[in-house]
Amino acid sequence: MARPFRGSDPSGLKVAVDGGGSIVIGGIYREPFDLGCGSLPGAPGGYPYNPDAFIAKLSAAGSCRWVKTFSGEGYEELSDLAASGSTIVAGGAFYEAVTIDGETRASTGQQDSFAVTFTSAGVHAWTRFFAGDSNDYVRAVGVLPDGQAVVAGDHHDRLDLGGVDVCSANDDYSNGFAAIYDQAGDLVWSRDYGLAAESCCQSTSANALAVAVADNGTVRLSGQFVNAVDVGSGRLELGPLSDRDGFVVSLAPP
Repeated sequence: MARPFRGSDPSGLKVAVDGGGSIVIGGIYREPFDLGCGSLPGAPGGYPYNPDAFIAKLSAAGSCRWVKTFSGEGYEELSDLAASGSTIVAGGAFYEAVTIDGETRASTGQQDSFAVTFTSAGVHAWTRFFAGDSNDYVRAVGVLPDGQAVVAGDHHDRLDLGGVDVCSANDDYSNGFAAIYDQAGDLVWSRDYGLAAESCCQSTSANALAVAVADNGTVRLSGQFVNAVDVGSGRLELGPLSDRDGFVVSLAPP
């Protein structure tokens, strides 16, 4: 099966496969294009202005089943998506404001982020916004076997993950974070990746960049850091010839 997407500027495409073998895709677009469920309206201003984001489900043969858009006057981006069983989760970022399933949210910092889940039928389950006073970025998502969502990224300044307040370095440096949310969107578990005693005043920086979920629910998280980071097993120092190093951590399901 090969399927073109007609339009001038769909890009940044992500792809996953759900439990029934259907294809889930997502990305950004600026001008109208058609996935087969009807033409999507162009983002405000069209090309080359700020894009909107979308997520869609296709059958294994490529027929469009449904499509959702994340739109606003500013910049919307889809950074990652994942699917498992009957759960689909997507993560992204936005400037100014975004509308998701009829709910419009204005950004409180320079850049805010979101995670949103849908059922395999395209029914909206929940949306969570990540809105600190500075830049916040959801970079990676995953789905546990029981339908809980894994969300990872990085943040500047302080950020509320859903009842847990985490602190980052300052406007110039970031901490990574990972969190798990249940089927209702409530926080189950979270971890901040930085140096807790130092991160609000020293030049350490960490980013969580990718998530993978094993069949038994074990979560693998990878990222990068500047100077030093603690991912739960003690302080990791930057190599002598490096300006940035990477890390990978394995997390047992909660």
